[in-house]
Amino acid sequence: MKLLLLLPAFFTMNADADKKAVLQVLETKCNYCHRVANPYRVFNRKNMDTNAADIYQQVFVKKRMPMGDGNPLSEQEQTMIKSWVSAVRNN
Repeated sequence: MKLLLLLPAFFTMNADADKKAVLQVLETKCNYCHRVANPYRVFNRKNMDTNAADIYQQVFVKKRMPMGDGNPLSEQEQTMIKSWVSAVRNN
């Protein structure tokens, strides 16, 4: 059974532009550290959808990422990621 989730206003209905915006968040908030500490988990356009469920778990359920106090996700970034994960799940 699929759950239909309402997407916040962030999503423009242009999947390419929305994905690009989320990738920018992953680049600035995740990859800067992953490149050094976990190079097998660097996110890019090709693998980000495959990792959507894991990203959601680490960021919103386990609250383990992003690590450190110096680079937290803003509310807008959290909304963007949640909306993107919902879109990936519903495809």
